[in-house]
Amino acid sequence: MGLTHPSWAAAPDADAAAAGPAIGSPGAAGTVNIVAVLDRRLSGAALVNAVMTVTEAKSQALWEAGFAGTGTPSDAVAVLCAPSGPAEAFGGPRSRYGSRLARAVHRAVLDGSRRAGAR
Repeated sequence: MGLTHPSWAAAPDADAAAAGPAIGSPGAAGTVNIVAVLDRRLSGAALVNAVMTVTEAKSQALWEAGFAGTGTPSDAVAVLCAPSGPAEAFGGPRSRYGSRLARAVHRAVLDGSRRAGAR
């Protein structure tokens, strides 16, 4: 897990420019890439909500680990689900699958960020 340049999602332009390029040079920025795979189909709206849930859980874990930011400029999230079968209508943190997703992401990011060392 790379967390060399944690930043706030809504950082002022001056702060964002000071962070440097998001990609392109070694050590310019770490990244937190999350790929979540669910064995249950989610509706389109639930998929959008699941991506938000993953992002919220990641941000919470980074905050708890002492990082001054919600992530890095190059973070990515992908949520994959079964292509067929009954669809879950919700993917938020209090839904059946969203809550499981939130806990799994939180645990993984918290463990990884602690290994990376709080800033």
